[in-house]
Amino acid sequence: MARKGSVKANKKHSKAWGKWHWWKDGRGADEVFEWGDVDLPEHLIEIGRLVGFHVKLPGYKKPSELMIKDKYIGDCYLTFDPEDPKERIYACLDGEVRRAVKRTFWDKNKAKPVLLGDLAKKTGGHHQGEYAKVKVKPIGPAHAVIYATHKKGDGPSNYIHHFSEETGGAFPVLAADARGRLWLAGGVYTCPVPGITD
Repeated sequence: MARKGSVKANKKHSKAWGKWHWWKDGRGADEVFEWGDVDLPEHLIEIGRLVGFHVKLPGYKKPSELMIKDKYIGDCYLTFDPEDPKERIYACLDGEVRRAVKRTFWDKNKAKPVLLGDLAKKTGGHHQGEYAKVKVKPIGPAHAVIYATHKKGDGPSNYIHHFSEETGGAFPVLAADARGRLWLAGGVYTCPVPGITD
């Protein structure tokens, strides 16, 4: 699905966005947009524009960079669910990026599709419980996520978060579905005010 327009942000989610982007003066988001995907939570907070992932692909010793082309980054968002106790992360992709994900990681991937929730259970970590009832094909353990955002004091910057760097816990698994959407299954991260943490 694609971005479908915007509506006025409610106070709670506006404040959460402001805190996540380090605005201590009460600044928040004025508007929220509706993504139009029934498989995603209703309210998501934007972390930033999704730039890419470092993923350990089958048969490779080190993680590979899976990067979104610069011209498409503006159409791809990294978000989290503020209503989830562990603040689960979601990727919202649009247009050509979803078509490329489908071709590369669904059509050409020989893995057998599994339910997203079953993949999360197999992966481990505290991101268990309710997942969208979609079938996915695993791409590999996500060792890092790269996103572009503007946080007060840093200005516009690219950030890289290394999953499980501090805890040594389970890496989330990056997976693709038949519609070209990317999902993170399992893992031990959270998204508190300072940024993604695990």
